[in-house]
Amino acid sequence: MGVTTDDTAGTDIHDIRRNPPVIVIVTGPPCTGKTAIARQVAEHYSLPWMGKDTFKEVLFDTLGWKDRAWSKRLSRASVEMLFRFVEAQLRAQRSCVVESNFKAEFDAARFLQLRERYAFEPVQIQCVADGQVLFERFKRRAEGDERHPGHCDHLNYAEFRATLLQGRLESLDIGGCTIEIDTTDFGTIDYAALYAEINQTFEEARAKSHRQKPSPRRSTGGICSFPATRCQTRTR
Repeated sequence: MGVTTDDTAGTDIHDIRRNPPVIVIVTGPPCTGKTAIARQVAEHYSLPWMGKDTFKEVLFDTLGWKDRAWSKRLSRASVEMLFRFVEAQLRAQRSCVVESNFKAEFDAARFLQLRERYAFEPVQIQCVADGQVLFERFKRRAEGDERHPGHCDHLNYAEFRATLLQGRLESLDIGGCTIEIDTTDFGTIDYAALYAEINQTFEEARAKSHRQKPSPRRSTGGICSFPATRCQTRTR
């Protein structure tokens, strides 16, 4: 995956941790590069991160694996553990990065409940891609040997086909900033633009903490014109 260099690495992470936490939520369909992006963002800001499949594969290795029904059962458990991870970070007033194919109809309410309890600022990174490209990636991954066999991806073509061909998931209606990244070509991802948007959210959180007015975003509603990165602001 290509990485564009930038000048935002000087962000004071210790200052970030003194302010209301920011939760970076990386979501999207399978094979959109969510894990790689989450790791990149977490490394850039020296933040803890966790993904659903990290928990799920530990459960596979501990409890074993067998079929798609078992895989789905462990997925539900893994999402629950992921929200427990988020809450643990929020209790410690720490920002963090989380990654999963979050479902708007189920997971938006969970994030809103946490936001009411801990008053964090969300940044949602919505990974999208050309549907046919995603479907081909999914098949290659299922037929390769890098993916944990417990996922049973080779049995999931029909189940995931419609979602993959759509190329996106519904965004979580939880307020904050939503950044859309087109990952059809991983090499075109503009990390500098992505970090600039995340930095803006950190600044807004800091301003709220100090009762200062934040500097305005480059775009107030609508879409930011970044190559392979589009930001839509929806602040509550």
